Amino acid sequence: MTPAPLDPHAPVEIAAGVWWVGCHLEGEAFQAHAYLVDGPQGAALIDPGSVLTWPVTRAKIAAVMPLSRVRWVVAQHQDPDVVGAVRDLAQDLPGPLTLVSHWRVHTIVKSYGAGLPEWRIEEHDWQLDLGGRMLRFVFTPYAHFPGAFTTFDEATGTLFTSDIFGAFTEGFQLYAQGEDYFDQAQPFHEHYMPSREVLLHAIEQFRKLPVARIAPQHGSIIEGPLVPYMYQRLSGLDCGLYLMTKTGREIMRLATLNREVRDLTQAVASARSLHDVIVAVEDTLAEMLPVEQVEAFAHTGEETCLHFEPLSQHRGRTAVAPAELHLPTTEAVRRVTLASGEALVLDLSLEPDKPVGPCGRLVVRLRPDEPCTARGLEDATAFLIQAQRALSIAVERAAEHRSLDLQRMHWLERSIQDPLTGLYSRLYMHLEVDRLLESARRKQGSPLALLMLDLDHFKRVNDTFGHVEGDRVLAAVGQVIQAAVRQTDMAVRLGGEEFAVFTSGNRDAITTAQRLQQAIRDIRLDAALEGEQFTVSIGVAHFRDDDTLESLIERADKRLYQAKKSGRDRIALG
Repeated sequence: MTPAPLDPHAPVEIAAGVWWVGCHLEGEAFQAHAYLVDGPQGAALIDPGSVLTWPVTRAKIAAVMPLSRVRWVVAQHQDPDVVGAVRDLAQDLPGPLTLVSHWRVHTIVKSYGAGLPEWRIEEHDWQLDLGGRMLRFVFTPYAHFPGAFTTFDEATGTLFTSDIFGAFTEGFQLYAQGEDYFDQAQPFHEHYMPSREVLLHAIEQFRKLPVARIAPQHGSIIEGPLVPYMYQRLSGLDCGLYLMTKTGREIMRLATLNREVRDLTQAVASARSLHDVIVAVEDTLAEMLPVEQVEAFAHTGEETCLHFEPLSQHRGRTAVAPAELHLPTTEAVRRVTLASGEALVLDLSLEPDKPVGPCGRLVVRLRPDEPCTARGLEDATAFLIQAQRALSIAVERAAEHRSLDLQRMHWLERSIQDPLTGLYSRLYMHLEVDRLLESARRKQGSPLALLMLDLDHFKRVNDTFGHVEGDRVLAAVGQVIQAAVRQTDMAVRLGGEEFAVFTSGNRDAITTAQRLQQAIRDIRLDAALEGEQFTVSIGVAHFRDDDTLESLIERADKRLYQAKKSGRDRIALG
């Protein structure tokens, strides 16, 4: 429901039993929202805000309910504008209060000195019961910090998304007014989210929920039909644009340059990609010179550079720039002889003494069978000089995007998610499993078990059908494992055809193993693999208090060996 008119100085009930209790700061484009969710056994305050906004938030809570009803404080983030008020609220609210968060947030928030008891979401099956009203927590790692999570209110379908879906807004705008909200959210996500992969992982989790509205930490609340639209638009967004910047001034500069690039491409070619910009330049120069093709080189900080050439639609590939482009020059445009013939070279670095500098070179290759006229050369040179800054920005932006793409391919996919199966990677397992084991030691009556899975006769699949078909099998296995385990379980591809599932809670590990075994038996693939059936051997080991990751894996691996030795398509428990 969208009350009208909205008073920023009063609490706003955004859904049944859910209130916005934030504080609007005049002139601040980066508002931090606080939300209150009431349940039969008390209320949960989500992201209480800063010490600057707490007096207003406190008054709004008091206008809705007695302060003593607030029992839980959910901290989805550790920054001072989001949770800096925790010390003041610990003194102002009668309680008893409990601080609800991920262990990574607790580690930092304790420095605020509130002294509240910690309640770790990963130790409570990722849910909080308010006495019949369930809040479920969705883990969204690295969006935009390692312990990031969001909160879903089952009663109203309200998803409190922390930084995701945030935006820079002008004035008080509690509710997003339409699809134009994406234009406000785009620079926020380009700046704060480290990569498209990270953001996609979070959005895919949200698609599984019956979301009626999104209540972000910053920006505006997103209602109804606008929710799937924002899913779709953000899924195609290039994030992590500013990972290479060092200062806020550089960030603002890059944002300004991006706007100029969009203006340039709309004016020249009605498109935003570097390919369309270069094609527009090529069309313009073709009226003056016998142009064969236009390409660009951008320095990446190493001996190699990125080469944007027509064959790849100017997408950018790693290459070595021709030696002639490294020659220092004081001229913005010069004529050079390359191995392929004559060319005009535009220095895009804006630093003449820096060979193939940050913005590199734009190379206009000329056809050898047609002469250039003096007037044509003069006009082309004048055009390139006039377009130098805009082209420099376009190539620099494309180089930053492409460099970030290459970096993300190198570390993000390997650190978070196996690209073939969609399961967590082995590296991610090593980063997180110690915390999982420690949680199991502290937690009573909720055992942890490790399932080690190995596809039977997988070598025969690769040898008979080839590695491409083998990858299809692995991808299908990854899908059924994801479908068969809970969100609180951790499913990992160890390598090759080996997988691991860490399962906790009251669910019986053998039941989980049997479900996985049957799901893999039920896999059916078409084309070359039509009619093939697949089986898996599983070794199960239950966690012991003195276990390390190595000892737990060793026992599960022994059981796996036992399952294979006894005929495969077996489950062995140890």
